[in-house]
Amino acid sequence: MIDVEQVILSYQEDVPTNLLDDFKRHLDSSGIGLKTETRPINAYASFEWAVPTLIAVFILRSYFDAFFKEAGKDHYQILKAGVSLLLRKILGVHPENRPKGRSLIFSIQSVTRDGARIKFIFPEGVSHETYDEIVEALLDILATHYSSQGEDELSEMLVSTPPLGRVYYFEYSLEKRSWSVLDWKNDLEVRQKD
Repeated sequence: MIDVEQVILSYQEDVPTNLLDDFKRHLDSSGIGLKTETRPINAYASFEWAVPTLIAVFILRSYFDAFFKEAGKDHYQILKAGVSLLLRKILGVHPENRPKGRSLIFSIQSVTRDGARIKFIFPEGVSHETYDEIVEALLDILATHYSSQGEDELSEMLVSTPPLGRVYYFEYSLEKRSWSVLDWKNDLEVRQKD
């Protein structure tokens, strides 16, 4: 077991812990430093995508530091497999039958090299195979970001849109099969017109 936290599993206090057990066991047995924390049930007045999801996985900078020092690809596959286990447990056998939209159930969060917070908003209503692709694309973007000197896809995307508060929000485009910065100003304009 690693003494340094690399991943945090944060969940609302009313989430049944049996949904999280496989993920926790997988990461614990793989040597990834995992911390779990519960959050109280709260009401929020915000964009639905800015509200904390029921379950969030935070990938800390220490994960990427270890990733590049040790057997990086092994850790990458371990985390990807763990997230896949978690999504299968919380979304069921056929998540593609769920209504389409932005997930309020699950997100992954991280930070940039310079400490800016990032929330990756997952789509609802897609297959587990698609979720696997989405997670792989997310980990690729973060790994490239941490291994580069500012000339990477994530850094370029952050320049195009300011954060909301101190957080950048990303969403996955099923059409483009890639992550992009959520244009919160456009979302605000659309809501004001409605």
